[in-house]
Amino acid sequence: MSVESAIRGILIADAPVSAQVDTRVYPVNGVPQDAAFPYIEYTVPSRQMIRTHDGPIASNRYTMDLTAWGTSYASAKSVMDAAREALNGHRGTASGTQILGVFDDDESDEAELAQHAEEHGQVGVSLSLLVWSRS
Repeated sequence: MSVESAIRGILIADAPVSAQVDTRVYPVNGVPQDAAFPYIEYTVPSRQMIRTHDGPIASNRYTMDLTAWGTSYASAKSVMDAAREALNGHRGTASGTQILGVFDDDESDEAELAQHAEEHGQVGVSLSLLVWSRS
């Protein structure tokens, strides 16, 4: 399985996260047009294969970005707080992928529309994670 599947699995298995988003955790290019709010979208902008002088080893470091979208800042922030709590420091096997560690790297606020975003119901909070896994 993939790191993306593992992180999605961790999120939807976590009671505080699933209470808010159910199974609405999508890859960035897979969010349905009519997706109900709130939801989480994710992407993996980079993957670094770990190498030694003897060559590559079976560990990889991924940067993974999550954005929780809600109809208000408070709802998006609540979802992201629950997601961070579920993921930060996580270790173990999820969806067939061995996760060596998940670490909170950065958080920022997003808005689909720069002004009056809450009036249009598209307010987001983003979280960047460093995910170490073994293939």
